Amino acid sequence: ANGGPEDHRFKLIFLSRVSREKKLDYALSVLQHVASDVVFDIYGPQEDPDYWRECQALIEVLPAHIRVNYCGNVMPEDVRRTFSDYDLFFFPTRGENYGHVIAESISAGTPVLLSDQTPWRDLESEGLGWDLPLRDPQAFAEKIDHFAAIPAEERDARRPGIYAKALEKLTDQAAIQANKDLFLSVLKTKAL
Repeated sequence: ANGGPEDHRFKLIFLSRVSREKKLDYALSVLQHVASDVVFDIYGPQEDPDYWRECQALIEVLPAHIRVNYCGNVMPEDVRRTFSDYDLFFFPTRGENYGHVIAESISAGTPVLLSDQTPWRDLESEGLGWDLPLRDPQAFAEKIDHFAAIPAEERDARRPGIYAKALEKLTDQAAIQANKDLFLSVLKTKAL
């Protein structure tokens, strides 16, 4: 990179199915209130043409300092590498059972800005990002501005800590899942 203005812009990513429950429209309406220079790249399949048109209408009215790009699909094996190019994963989803994509983001050292509708909670206390109520779009905008105002070097310096914390959390999750699977298999054999 030759250090153009693009390099200094704060880079946000949305990576998910482009569908109503993933709330891309909400993310775009939050960006109306963001004062920082932001690039917002959207990755994922467009499942509903009508919904995508609504999102495009929201993109068209965004202020000039917010640049939005639709980047198409990402192969599963490229997801983590893709996340590593961004400052923040903005995913105000209406609900996730687990949110594998959230795990992928933090395991790339990329913090997350989520709704409080996923199992990923208390993120701020763990230094992994933020989980906020959907009823307060202004709070999301303020977090983005607050985080974008931190010097890039300082944001980058946080990445290894996020990665380390993710590793710890994800191995815990894997252990919990393995125990659950074991427990359920024991129950099944008992039921026979």
